[in-house]
Amino acid sequence: MSDKYSFATVDGKIVEKNISTSIYTYFSFFTFDMKEKTKEIEKFLSKSKKKEDYDLFEKYRQYVGGFYLFQKGELVQSSYANSIKETSKLAQSEDIFFNFKPGFLKNYFQSVQKGISDKAASSVYDVFKTPELKKLQTATLYVPNYIGIKFNPNLYKLEDKERSEEDKADLFSKYEFKYEYIDDNALSEKILNNEDIYYFRYVRMNNGKFLNIVEAKTGKIIYSESIFGMSYNLKPDYIKDIKTAIKKF
Repeated sequence: MSDKYSFATVDGKIVEKNISTSIYTYFSFFTFDMKEKTKEIEKFLSKSKKKEDYDLFEKYRQYVGGFYLFQKGELVQSSYANSIKETSKLAQSEDIFFNFKPGFLKNYFQSVQKGISDKAASSVYDVFKTPELKKLQTATLYVPNYIGIKFNPNLYKLEDKERSEEDKADLFSKYEFKYEYIDDNALSEKILNNEDIYYFRYVRMNNGKFLNIVEAKTGKIIYSESIFGMSYNLKPDYIKDIKTAIKKF
């Protein structure tokens, strides 16, 4: 353990408030406050009886960056039905996030790296539109297939369900420009191959929905929107707002 090292890990927490439970999953980059961390380690080691489940990796972090991981229904279900330890094991070992393909991660890492290099703070809650959106008046917007998944928030049946082809088409019925649904792995490969494309990135975290359009070569976000409310799924009007932003430039 040293201040010469930084760490990157799949992370998460469960927040219970009144009658609601919120599950947050994210990828964290951080260092430690070594003064406080050293004290914690020494205190832990000095105890004659040590807790087997004590997590020395948790406290006194100094966060550098991160991004939300869009959990599949299976992980949400586990958080209600199983212990935090079991859910954590599932998150660390299974294909349980929609936005965790190698290409998607590459763009996230590029974004975090740019923030570090530029010493510029950014947040998933930022809302902005850039002039580069104008290129989508002629360029194809790639839409990963996981966008076509709907989440059933019913407590007794937390699950993901594939939209019908008609429903997937209806979601983009107000878009007007060129778009194409694409297999998640195929899109990931395009990103890894440095193809000059734009794609739609969507993450839901509880009742928060985060919409991005990403330039795949650099990971640059050219459109960012945050939406909060009772709906757990995308709606055609959200896509219509993207169309409106493209037409303004």
